[in-house]
Amino acid sequence: MSENYLKLIPRDSYFIPDESTHQDAIELLEKLTPDGEEVEAEVYSELTFIDQGQNLEEINCPSCSTSLKQNIYTEDETDCEKIFNQISEQSDDEELDSGIIQMPCCSNEVKTTDLTFKWTAGFAKFELSVLNPQISEQLSEENVAALSKILGCELLQIWAHY
Repeated sequence: MSENYLKLIPRDSYFIPDESTHQDAIELLEKLTPDGEEVEAEVYSELTFIDQGQNLEEINCPSCSTSLKQNIYTEDETDCEKIFNQISEQSDDEELDSGIIQMPCCSNEVKTTDLTFKWTAGFAKFELSVLNPQISEQLSEENVAALSKILGCELLQIWAHY
């Protein structure tokens, strides 16, 4: 069975909201996604790649602005998948802080954390998430702002499908 996650992370990758705010944020997210499961806040000791799973469509090069597109119609590994896999390896090895990737589009080396993604993904030390939120669209700007106010930081929404 496939699973969907709504993940919210601080725009500042290194920001960790005060622990005293986590429960209030969880409770609000539970109200916003009443049919969701497993609403939780997680703090990571190292910078972590918060991915979008099968929603990956493209990775954008910060050096030359090329979009490396995912192609689900080929069995060959795409440049997009190769970069995604390097990010995952750096995350597993706790090397994202210093991670460098040589881009196949321009051969320039870029900081891993400078990459951007179509279907948002990001890097964080804090994540608020809900499994199978059972909502048909993203949280409204007002609801994200309310969660941001509780946690004391601006948040990004990441939709992941596995």
